[in-house]
Amino acid sequence: MKPTAKKFLVNVLILPAAFLLAFGARILSLAILGALFKAWNLTDATFAYAPVWAQRIASMAGNIADVSFLVFLTLPLFVYCGKRSLRFQKSFLRYPLFGILLSFLTVGVFLLFKSVRMPKIRVFPFLGASVLFALTDLLSVSACAYLARQIPGKIIKNSASLRLVLSILLQTIFWILSKSSVSVPLIINAGLSGVLLFFLNQKTESMLPEIFLVFSFRFATRFLFGFPDLGGAYPVSEHWLTGAANGVSHSLLLSLYLFAILIVILIGAFRARTKQKGESHVSQ
Repeated sequence: MKPTAKKFLVNVLILPAAFLLAFGARILSLAILGALFKAWNLTDATFAYAPVWAQRIASMAGNIADVSFLVFLTLPLFVYCGKRSLRFQKSFLRYPLFGILLSFLTVGVFLLFKSVRMPKIRVFPFLGASVLFALTDLLSVSACAYLARQIPGKIIKNSASLRLVLSILLQTIFWILSKSSVSVPLIINAGLSGVLLFFLNQKTESMLPEIFLVFSFRFATRFLFGFPDLGGAYPVSEHWLTGAANGVSHSLLLSLYLFAILIVILIGAFRARTKQKGESHVSQ
C-alpha cells in the first residue's frame, strides 16, 4: 500500500476506532462497578443501609462510565491529531472571558423573561459529583473539538468547503449522541455552532480557543449559577427560549446568539474583502 493511501486510511479509521475504544471502556467500567456493587450486596433494598461512600459511588456510576467513555474517546484523538493544535497563545485568554460573559448574558435573559428561578449560587470549592461533572464537561468539549474540527482537516486537505460540511455533520452527530433528546432547535444550533467553531479553528489553527470558549460558558452557567442543564434546571415558562429541562442547546436563545455572531463575522469578512479590492484597485 502506498504511503499516501495508508495515511488516508488511518485518517478515516481513527474516528470509528476511537468510538469503539470508548464504548469498550464504558462497558468495562460499568461491568467493574456492577461487580463491586454485587460484592458489597448493594441493591435498591440495601442502598439506604450502605456506607455513605458506597452510596455516593453508586449514585455517580453513570457519570464514572461517562468519564471513562470520554477519556478513551479523546485520548487517541489527542495523541493522533493534537500535536500541533495545542499551541498556547496569550490571545487565547480572551475566549474563556467571552464564554463567561456570554454565560452572564444568558442567565440575565432567563431572569428578564422570568423563564427560570434563580437558584442558590454554588459555594466553592466544588467537591464530589461537581468535580466529576466538570471533568465530564471538559472531556466532552475537548472530544467534540477534536472530532468535528481536527478530523476533517486530516481527511480533507484541499477543500475548505468539504471540511466545513464534514465539521458541521460531525458536530451535529456528536450533539445528537450526547443528548437525551433531539429537537429542531438542537439540529439548528449544532449546525450554526459547527460553522462558527470551524471559522474559529481556521483563524487560530488551534483547538484551545474552542475548548476555552465552550467549557467556560458551560462551567460558569452550570456551576456558578447552578443550572445543571444550562438553564433547564428550574423552568417556569418560555421553554422555547431556555430549552427547559433539555438544556440551552435546545433553545432559540442559543440560535439567536449564534446567528448574531455569524452575521457579525460575515459583515467583517465582507468589509475586509471590499477593502482589499479597493487597495488592489488603487495600486493598479
